[in-house]
Amino acid sequence: MSNLTKGLILLLVVLGIGAGLVIWKNKVGGHSTTASFNSISKEEVEMLLADVAKANPMAIKQFAENPEMKKQQLENLKQLLAFASQAKKEGLTNDPTNKQELDNIRSEVAAVNYDREINKDKGPMPPFGFITEDRVKQFWGQGEQPAKGFFASFKDKIGLGEPDHEIAFQKFLDAKVKILREGNPQMKDREISEEEKTQARDFFAKIEIYEK
Repeated sequence: MSNLTKGLILLLVVLGIGAGLVIWKNKVGGHSTTASFNSISKEEVEMLLADVAKANPMAIKQFAENPEMKKQQLENLKQLLAFASQAKKEGLTNDPTNKQELDNIRSEVAAVNYDREINKDKGPMPPFGFITEDRVKQFWGQGEQPAKGFFASFKDKIGLGEPDHEIAFQKFLDAKVKILREGNPQMKDREISEEEKTQARDFFAKIEIYEK
């Protein structure tokens, strides 16, 4: 596996952490090209811990009981951020496939966090478990569709309506499959099954439902 591929994997790990995504944007999202990844501020630490507390309350208890573990985890994150920064400098994020996958990850993180927040008092359920099958069918234009207002209908007529979901899904899937094949030689010639594609369509639809 090339260094750039490793860099992408680490970059995706960083972007797969809600607070990590915010810190990444703060450090490299501006005009400066000399963002420092050698330290994490107190505010950033608090942001990370708050994010961990939502997803895994037991981890916060472990950190309190074992300060050395907390220190090591923060050091690991700094290393990931530094590696991700180097990958960006080498142009990894400019590759069309990598750019598409980073967009996928950003959408996935936002959707998972939103789902967790709006359903936090409804009891245990896997991610997107509260999105019904009818709502997914509606996303794909199946079943009963809600009536569109005048403005939405007008935008459809002049070509400014919602993007084609099938085209967007294909881009989503192509990026994931290509990166999987490049990162795992055993997957190089493997074609995804219809069942796997169906699962990917379902996952994509639920992400996009929350993106609207």
